Amino acid sequence: MSISTSKFSLRIFQFFTFITLCLGGLGCTPTTSTPVHPTMTKTMSKATPTATVVRDDRITIEEQLLLNDVPEPGWSVIGTVRNTSNETLGDVVIEVTLFDTTDEPVESVTTHPIVSPLLPGELSPFIATFPPTTDVVYGDVHILGAEAVVNDNIEVIVDEGSPSLSSSGKLEILGMIKNQSYDHAIIEEAGVVLRDDLDALVNYLPIQVRDSHLEPRGSVPFKYAYDPQYMDASREIYLRISEISKPTPSGVLIEGEPIIYKTAQGTPFLLGTLNNTTSRAQIPYVLILVEIEDELIDLFELRAPVPLAPNEMRPFSASLEEIDPINDPNSGEENVVVRWYVDPVASHDQANLPGTLDLEISQVETIGSSMYYRGTISNPYDQTLLNPTIFGTLRDLEGKTISAGWSQIGQELPPGEGLDFSLGLLLPAGVNSADLEIDMRALGVVSLD
Repeated sequence: MSISTSKFSLRIFQFFTFITLCLGGLGCTPTTSTPVHPTMTKTMSKATPTATVVRDDRITIEEQLLLNDVPEPGWSVIGTVRNTSNETLGDVVIEVTLFDTTDEPVESVTTHPIVSPLLPGELSPFIATFPPTTDVVYGDVHILGAEAVVNDNIEVIVDEGSPSLSSSGKLEILGMIKNQSYDHAIIEEAGVVLRDDLDALVNYLPIQVRDSHLEPRGSVPFKYAYDPQYMDASREIYLRISEISKPTPSGVLIEGEPIIYKTAQGTPFLLGTLNNTTSRAQIPYVLILVEIEDELIDLFELRAPVPLAPNEMRPFSASLEEIDPINDPNSGEENVVVRWYVDPVASHDQANLPGTLDLEISQVETIGSSMYYRGTISNPYDQTLLNPTIFGTLRDLEGKTISAGWSQIGQELPPGEGLDFSLGLLLPAGVNSADLEIDMRALGVVSLD
């Protein structure tokens, strides 16, 4: 992965795990069932049956756990499966069903192991997620099938840092996934299994690298966070990686060099501008790394909820919370380095241009080091708009951008309906809020339904 660098001014402690990841095929046939009694990432798509099937004892369910409201509201079933055959098996299909107090099924989903394909003897976690319900008592896990596949390897090295306590109170780990091959690849899924001192499964955590592109011999950063109650738990990282053709660059850039400002409290924040240089609407996925003296301090992602129109430039800002506040807000930050990467795989074209929503500001106030704007938006169209989002840019009297940001305030907005909004924008130290002008707009994506 090539990463653009802007210098203003990972300490990654060396903990290496060598992982061989393989490419696979598909299949479907009933095999094993194991009850789950009183577990976590996105449910995968359902597999298509093929002529190749496996016997019931090819894939075994080794562990399962039912969790409520972990890692998000609702029920999750997490567990592990193992390939007990002498063949490499791809696209193992797992069906998970939740049952209520009367032993009636509540809902079923299908999912896959995180690692695919599975080498002989190899273990992989799985997760299935369900919406919130109060009637769940236990779950049931079935292996529906798999297919014997050729073992084509994508080899990576995971370079993981040591846990540090983040500003949110979570234990946070940063690191890099390094592609050892000469092929382009995509990380389809990534997660961490946590185990207690008795080696029992206690949780599963998704890693923030889904859909990320790995260049030949390149690297991609990752981050995950977990509750301090698991401080003494052991961690095992699992990845699913597939070989792909060389992707086309997205055409979205970060214009110029991002600027680091500091608030009156000394907290740094980053100000930059996304630039869609193409003639197509684009939804970019941008990874931004912040380093001080070669130590990776923070990693965050920008996923625009509303596409950038052709040739649109969109300012953004991000609080650098993991950098200690500066007592003197006028002091320099010569050692801070910001690097960014626009992922060509996770970024994609968008067929629909955004629609402009009606917007009315009802309140403006300064709280701490932020300006807050509150009001309502409404949908003037006869179609539902998805991802209604408020965008704001603060400029001084000379027209210079000094803060910007956006806030998605819902999943959809039906015709004629409205939503309340609140948008906070960070202020640099020494700025008089009375001398600022706000450019605010509300956008949404027209639904195809």
